[in-house]
Amino acid sequence: MKKKQIQGLGLVEAVSLALVIVLIGTVCYVVFISDEAFKSSPQEVEAQPPMPAIPPYSDVQTLTEEEKSEAIELAINDPEVKKWLGERYEIYGVISLSAENESGGMCMVYVLTQKQKLPWVLGITLGVPVDLVRKEVQGGCINFELELAPLTENQKEEVLRIALADSEVLERIGDEEYEIQDVRVEYWESSHKGKSSFHAYPAVSMNVNPDPKLLGVFAIVYVDLENGEVVEIHSIPRKSVPPPPPSKASIQPTQVSQEQAKEIAESKFNEVKAQTEPVECEELWKNPKARIGTPSLVRTVDEKPFYWKVPVVLNEKVMGFVDVEMNGKVPRYGSMGCLYSPYYDPHNIDNCSSTVTISTIEEAKEIAKNITDKYRDAVVSEPIYVYDDLGPCAGAAWMLKIEKDGKIISRAFVSGYYPYERK
Repeated sequence: MKKKQIQGLGLVEAVSLALVIVLIGTVCYVVFISDEAFKSSPQEVEAQPPMPAIPPYSDVQTLTEEEKSEAIELAINDPEVKKWLGERYEIYGVISLSAENESGGMCMVYVLTQKQKLPWVLGITLGVPVDLVRKEVQGGCINFELELAPLTENQKEEVLRIALADSEVLERIGDEEYEIQDVRVEYWESSHKGKSSFHAYPAVSMNVNPDPKLLGVFAIVYVDLENGEVVEIHSIPRKSVPPPPPSKASIQPTQVSQEQAKEIAESKFNEVKAQTEPVECEELWKNPKARIGTPSLVRTVDEKPFYWKVPVVLNEKVMGFVDVEMNGKVPRYGSMGCLYSPYYDPHNIDNCSSTVTISTIEEAKEIAKNITDKYRDAVVSEPIYVYDDLGPCAGAAWMLKIEKDGKIISRAFVSGYYPYERK
C-alpha cells in the first residue's frame, strides 16, 4: 500500500486506503439531532440565512420597479416557494438574467427565509428563477444557499472513519495516493417536476491521485452519522496530462450496446435488492413487481454517446435509475426525484413519470414551442436526449437544434418539464 496524505485537518494518522471513483447515487435526506451539534435546544438556534452570492452582471437589462414587483409576487405565491417561506421572510433583491437587447425574460428573486433543517442547516436563502414573459416560476430550478453548521473535532474523526471503512468504497479501492482535503457539512440539490430540495450531511472531500500527471478524481463522500453509513458519493474526474496521440490502429473504443447496458443495470439492480439494509430510497426496489426497463441513450451536446440511463420500473412508473457508462461502469444509481415533495415518501410513486426521460419526445416538442416558435424561418430538429452541463438546470434534457442556412443558431432544451434556451 502506498502512503496516503491527509491535509489540513489534524484528525488522524495517514492511512492506507483509496477511494471508490463512482457515484452511489442515492438521494436520501435524513435529519437528526446530534448531542454535540448544539449546546442549546433546536428552538433556541436562531435562523441564519446567508447573504446570496450574486455575480456581477454588466450585459443584462435593467428591470423596472414594476417588473421587480411582479417578479416578487410570482415568486412568493408559487406553491413550491411557499413551502420554504413560513410566516417571516425578507426579499433581498431581484436581478435580471436577460441580455440588454431582450425584453422581459428571466430574472432571479432572492429570498432570505427563517427556515432551518437542524442540526446541519442553520439558515436557508432561496434564489427563485422567474419567467416574466410566461408569468411563472421555474420551480424545479430553485437555487438554495445554505448556512451550514460546524462539526466538532470528534464528529470529524467519526465522519472520516465511516467514509474510509464503507463496504461500498472498500469493494473498489486501489493502491492510489489521495489527499483528505476537508471534513465538513456539505449539501447537494435535486429537482423534479417543479419540485426542488437539498440534502445536507457531514462529508469528506477527497482528491484521489493528486499528481496532475495522473488521471484522478475529486470526490465528496456524504455520511449519515446517526446510522453510521455513507449515503452518497459525488465525484468529478480530473484529467491527466495527455499522452502522445495513439495510432489509429491502436484505438479500440468501448461502446456498450443497449442490450449490454440493460444486463449491467440488472446486475446492479439485483445487488441493491440483495442488500440486507437498503437505504430508504431503495426500499421500493425490493418489491417483487419492480424491474429494469429499456435503457435510453444520453448523448453529449455535440451528440456523442455519453452513457445509458436505465429505468427501474414499478407499476409502470419509473421510480429509480441506473446509469451505465459506455465502458460498462455504473457511476451512480438511485431513486427519482418524484419520490420527494420535498421529502422522501414511497407513496409518491404516482407522481413519477412512465419514462426515464421524464417528458416524452412529443411532450418535449410541445413544451419547447415557446422557444422554437420564435424561429419561424429556421429548421428545428427532432429532440435528442443529452446531458447539458451548462444549462440553468444542469443535467439530462431533451435538446432541439434550431438551424438556419445549415448553421445552428440556437438550441432549445427541455429538462423534465422546464424549457430553456441556450445559444
